[in-house]
Amino acid sequence: MAKSNFDAIELIALSAELPLVHVDREHYLRTQFDKYCGEELLQKVVELGPAGAGIPKKTIGLIAKSAIAHETAMVTLISTAAGMPGGWGMAATIPADMINFHGALIRIAQKLAYIHGWPELFEGKGKNIDDETKSVLLAFIGVM
Repeated sequence: MAKSNFDAIELIALSAELPLVHVDREHYLRTQFDKYCGEELLQKVVELGPAGAGIPKKTIGLIAKSAIAHETAMVTLISTAAGMPGGWGMAATIPADMINFHGALIRIAQKLAYIHGWPELFEGKGKNIDDETKSVLLAFIGVM
């Protein structure tokens, strides 16, 4: 019998393949920590993660809060814009809003993971996501 509904793991896998959902770990860490350290320390941040490179917990916390605020603002802005038609027109935007929401969850999960020392979660920009990564993302999203 054919499965007629998606489970959370399938939703994560599909959402991970969407454009703009993948966060390149090295680029992200470099852009977030470049104002706090020189090139030599920045390279250590990329290789060892921020804590492993000796970045203070307070700085890591500030960057994490900034990432959360940024993603929250972006998803709110997009959802608000999508809901502008109101009435029955708004009903047509619900699938896109759900995709936007799950994409934002995956983006912030990646950002927070990288800030806290995790390796690159997606190989190939979300294509061919393995079961371990799906499970990790599901746990991250569950905690959120």
